[in-house]
Amino acid sequence: MNDNSEKKTFLKKHKKTFMFLALVFWLATAVLLFIREANAFSEQVKPDYNQQSLFAEYDVFKEGFDDYKVSEEELEFVASLPDNVEIKVFFGTWCHDSKREVPRLLKSFQSKSDIIKLYSLDHQKSHESGLEKTYKVKYTPTIVVLVDGQEVGRIVEHPEATIAEDISVFVGNANSAARGE
Repeated sequence: MNDNSEKKTFLKKHKKTFMFLALVFWLATAVLLFIREANAFSEQVKPDYNQQSLFAEYDVFKEGFDDYKVSEEELEFVASLPDNVEIKVFFGTWCHDSKREVPRLLKSFQSKSDIIKLYSLDHQKSHESGLEKTYKVKYTPTIVVLVDGQEVGRIVEHPEATIAEDISVFVGNANSAARGE
């Protein structure tokens, strides 16, 4: 038997093994690239607005902010929030519920405005980053409350009571669960 036919016989005999190894290599590479991209994406997504830029561009949000009267209970709750809370707000500048609720949130959380991240969605409720898919946003506004990076609750379109009270329940439940209560 010559060298060429031995190679062909070897390749035929191990064809499935080579195909399997190539598939495993391809899948492992795809997974590693996906993880790398996901990590880079999560670090790059920046909020679209802060309070000042939102008010400068849309008077209706500033007017809603000025008109909203915050209760003492809301202010006390916000002041007592731990440092590990973050609030992601997915809203539409075109949305009547957003025009009502976002200013109320911003007014209630004036003392901790740095924990609020504002993401403006288009009419299809999409964001250029795709972040709305990560948080499964279907309606505006959607206010996602995170403790230590984990979602503990959300307000969709309007709160059950007030935004601060609803968030207080979410954070309280998360803290109770963390303590094993």
